Amino acid sequence: MVFVNTCASVDFYGKIIKNFKFLDSNTIYAIHGQMKQKKRNKMIETFRLLKSGVSLIKGVLICTDVVARGIDFDDVKFILQIDPP
Repeated sequence: MVFVNTCASVDFYGKIIKNFKFLDSNTIYAIHGQMKQKKRNKMIETFRLLKSGVSLIKGVLICTDVVARGIDFDDVKFILQIDPP
């Protein structure tokens, strides 16, 4: 999981990180508060399935720090906060 402070940062890093060669086997998910709730829910549920072992695909979730205040994911290996408060 990667936490950033703004919705624009989520969009920016989501596009940039997709181009990193070392993340070829990972799926990038980017969510923030300006997205429609239905789309956010779908991405969160898909990321949960990845972390629960249902899928063999690995994933990276890029989100605003608001997600850190109430959404719990099991089996997250690393957390990176790019823009500290």
